[in-house]
Amino acid sequence: MTEDRRPDPTTRILQDFVREVSDDVVTAPWEPGSRGLRRRHGRARADRRMVAALVTSVAVVLTVALLLVYGPRSGETGTGVTGGRPGAGHTTPGRLRSVTFGGAFQPDEEVGADGALWLIGPNGPQVGDGACEVERLDPASLSKVTFPVAACGINMVAGGDTLYLEHEAERSGSNDVEITIETISVSTHVSTVLTPVAMTVVGSERAHTQLAYADGWLWLYGYTGTAEVDQISPTTGAVVHTFTNGVPGIGGTEPLISGGPGGVWLAGGPGGSSALALLSSSVPSDALGWTLTPVPAPSPDSATASSTVEWLVAESGRMWVGEATETSGPSLPGGDALSERIVVLNGSGTVERRSPVEDIGSSIEAMDGDLYTVDAPCGTQSIWRVDRSSLRTSLLTRLRPALDPCLSVGYRSVAGTGRAIFVLYGAGGSHGTVLDRIEP
Repeated sequence: MTEDRRPDPTTRILQDFVREVSDDVVTAPWEPGSRGLRRRHGRARADRRMVAALVTSVAVVLTVALLLVYGPRSGETGTGVTGGRPGAGHTTPGRLRSVTFGGAFQPDEEVGADGALWLIGPNGPQVGDGACEVERLDPASLSKVTFPVAACGINMVAGGDTLYLEHEAERSGSNDVEITIETISVSTHVSTVLTPVAMTVVGSERAHTQLAYADGWLWLYGYTGTAEVDQISPTTGAVVHTFTNGVPGIGGTEPLISGGPGGVWLAGGPGGSSALALLSSSVPSDALGWTLTPVPAPSPDSATASSTVEWLVAESGRMWVGEATETSGPSLPGGDALSERIVVLNGSGTVERRSPVEDIGSSIEAMDGDLYTVDAPCGTQSIWRVDRSSLRTSLLTRLRPALDPCLSVGYRSVAGTGRAIFVLYGAGGSHGTVLDRIEP
């Protein structure tokens, strides 16, 4: 590839340390696979805001000191050409507008629903239930209406006319965290925390859960001693089925869930393996699994090759997968090489198409048949347009925030609605949260 968009190993370690600050609790072992490729930071949540701020301050001082010692080992030296195609690409700037949240409300997650953008976050320095608000933002005018909710929540998703979140409560006298479902009506703005406990995790395993709405159900993916997916009633919050057999192990951040051809698709997410699984209504007791074969395969002079699934999205009756492969061997410069590809599978898991080496981004948005990928929120953030025929990406624009998005904002910092892409960064800083709207 002509442009190395990732930090060097030293910087990557430092960024991981800052981003992965979490509770002093037990975390599940990582599954075999890639070595934490482009690990995204854990969530900065209200109940950890003061502790995280202190630790982050120390981490930043250490980061600066170490970078002064080692110096920068990589930089943004590319010319706007992506995917290792010298002279073949160009930057097509999208129209950009920004909104700054300078008041008490500081959103840290966003999702598109009902023709609007919905944001959730704390409404001040206080913590606990009742300390958060939700805001409805018009994607065209950027006008907004903010209203209180019953409780703070994470992993906001939309289904029909309702928003759903994970509500977390620490069990008294233990390190366990009980997860229930919170609902918010997009029409009445009424919010309710449903009473059934959907999943119980230990400590910081709360940072490695995923909630999705697909096929008329809620799906909660987490680690409870093993990787587990719960099928949940969206009206009662009760678990109707639990899947453990064949569920991919969770990687270094959050796992992935996507409704698609044949059922609900699963992957362990960035830092995990290349294993995929399909929850099919025809086989309700098991997850049907297979593994993407790393490409290129290990050559005789290279020791290993491992892949991780960066994102999943269903489009045109196919499942689109962002695949990152790390190949290690003595003949490679620096001992390893990273390549990315877009892989398209049918409902049987058969690979129908695979792009050449490509810039795939760390998240993807599908809007009216167009696909856009967005790079991880760290320093300069790139947005690419995906050509559906060739599977090639072209650089749409680069965001260069004045703030450091590595130190803030939760998992859902990118959303698409109203023919625009919205990128959220800067939560928790003295400058306030910033929301960028990019119209391709």
